[in-house]
Amino acid sequence: MFLSTRRRRPRRVLALGVDERAIPVLAKVWDAQRSGLRLTAACPSAQALSWPGAPDLADVDAVLVSPARGKDEQDAIIRLAQESGKDVYLVPGLAEISLRCAGIRQLDDLPLLRVRPLGLSAPQLLVKRAFDLVVATALLVPALLVMGIVATLVKATSIGPVLIRQERVGRGGRPFTMLKFRTMVHHAEDDMGPVFCQAHDPRVTPLGHHLRALRLDEFPQLLNVLRGDMSLVGPRPERPPFVERFEKALPDYHLRHLAPSGVTGLGQIAGRYGTRPEDKLLYDLLYIRHYSLVLDIHIILQTLKLVISAGAEHGLRDAAELPEGLQKLIRDAGQDPAEKPDE
Repeated sequence: MFLSTRRRRPRRVLALGVDERAIPVLAKVWDAQRSGLRLTAACPSAQALSWPGAPDLADVDAVLVSPARGKDEQDAIIRLAQESGKDVYLVPGLAEISLRCAGIRQLDDLPLLRVRPLGLSAPQLLVKRAFDLVVATALLVPALLVMGIVATLVKATSIGPVLIRQERVGRGGRPFTMLKFRTMVHHAEDDMGPVFCQAHDPRVTPLGHHLRALRLDEFPQLLNVLRGDMSLVGPRPERPPFVERFEKALPDYHLRHLAPSGVTGLGQIAGRYGTRPEDKLLYDLLYIRHYSLVLDIHIILQTLKLVISAGAEHGLRDAAELPEGLQKLIRDAGQDPAEKPDE
């Protein structure tokens, strides 16, 4: 699967292009001890590799391209890496995701890449709906037993309704009412309105923390699946105020609505509560591009694995909280060696 990046030996990585947009990516590589990647050097640009004292490509195994680099610079870095026999890692955008599985067509003596549109075909939607109905119906009886226990605990441990009904945006941008067990204190949004829940949100009840970790608060959405509002797997539906905000900040955000919304999704098994919306969007677009029944089954099994292990919740750290070693790497990469003060 394209989710796996593990290798037996850590690969030494040179980050090319260090700026504010690159810091979250660098922090992930720095912290990912089990990913098989080890950030060992950084440089502000491909041209800066010629500076005195700049990192040597011969000392690394791969190059990481900053998301902020333009296409021309990305092409130059990839060309340089290819000439040096180095792998290239970059955060994909819409173009890179769309080009996956592109077909080649010859027009006279000109090769053309044919990029099929994002979205699920009518047969795929039919198969997906049939799968949802079969699995959701099979899960309904045991789920009702679990939901009865959860409802009793919610009612006994905090004041307020057991279920909450929230307006969410689904496939095609159509709103629907999504069901969840209440995990926050009653009237949690009266003062601030809709805001994102953080990993250690004080509004979440003690029971709510456990329900979220085990994903038990999502069980009522089986009813949404049976009604046809949602699918078992797909991009997680967001609330209208958040959708409006994301569509202004992320030009490709509306494309995630080309697929049915899901109880779980690729962004949920690969990300966390603190994962940035732009990163989750990439997973949503990758899911839509690679949709298959096998992928849905894989995501459901991985979700069950997370539920059993009560997956940890981690958010991105602020730049001030970055490890000193990474901060030094970033500082050194942003300064021309010729301008460094004498030590």
